[in-house]
Amino acid sequence: MSIKGMKDVYRPKKIGRIGLGIKVPVEDGHGAVKMDKRGEPVTRPQATDYFVVPEDVQALPEIGAKPKRLQIYFLMDREEEVFPHNLMLYAGRGLVCMGDGERVLYRRHIEGNESEVLIYGGVAKWEVLKRNGVLDQWASAEGYSTVEKYGNTVKCLYRECPRYKPTMCRPTGMLRFAIQGIVRQGYWQMTVHLNPMVQLLSQLRHGRELIEQYCGRPTIMHADWQLELTGPVNMGGFLKNVYTPELELDPAWMTRAMEGRVKLPKIDRLTADDVYGAPEELAMDSEMLEELPYDPTPESEDDELEF
Repeated sequence: MSIKGMKDVYRPKKIGRIGLGIKVPVEDGHGAVKMDKRGEPVTRPQATDYFVVPEDVQALPEIGAKPKRLQIYFLMDREEEVFPHNLMLYAGRGLVCMGDGERVLYRRHIEGNESEVLIYGGVAKWEVLKRNGVLDQWASAEGYSTVEKYGNTVKCLYRECPRYKPTMCRPTGMLRFAIQGIVRQGYWQMTVHLNPMVQLLSQLRHGRELIEQYCGRPTIMHADWQLELTGPVNMGGFLKNVYTPELELDPAWMTRAMEGRVKLPKIDRLTADDVYGAPEELAMDSEMLEELPYDPTPESEDDELEF
């Protein structure tokens, strides 16, 4: 016997991160570097026109120190495994709120040096919410105003939430992939927000449709892809000249597929029903609570600058 549903969870090891920028120190009006309360330099994000990759990836001759294109492939097939995404709000000490646009999946209350999880997996701890007065706080003018029950959960207000802003609560997704030429068991992860997230989701689905058209099965595995930075795009403020990651099937692989020279394996982990009609599962990836950067604001030292 085994635990029900445990075998359906498929998550290889995360090897590392692929970034879209670096952190640079913030200077005051006199040209001196600003320092925080702990005496450490204050930094802000700065976008790069290349992928920020670890040293072991830079060592590959075909990649180098500042690659603008990566040849990749996917280890998983379900979109929720390859590219999990949610609405997320971070404060200085980690994730505060996460929702899917309909319900709050995770909520943490911070008061002074203490913090307490109030909602986890979409299930609200109503007694705790009432005991510490969070419901009253949320209902106030300065609160989240999200006190409406949604079954046994709290409703996510999405765009109507006062915290839905580019530097606060925003759509956040993690693309998980393997890199051609690196023989490792696991995946690399790249975190994106807002419009790039929507673009990558659309490009994944379009690629799946093309593979089904030419190879007979809707899959994103067993194909060669390339990830490329395009731009720049001026986002305003300190996010100027941001480069956007674009995803497409490798042209050489596509040519072979169109000519009928690509044969997919007969046995695959998923069927079309699994891809398009998978049963409803918990809409929260627990790894998202641990693996994303802590604070999206430029003052955060924990932010990995993943736009």
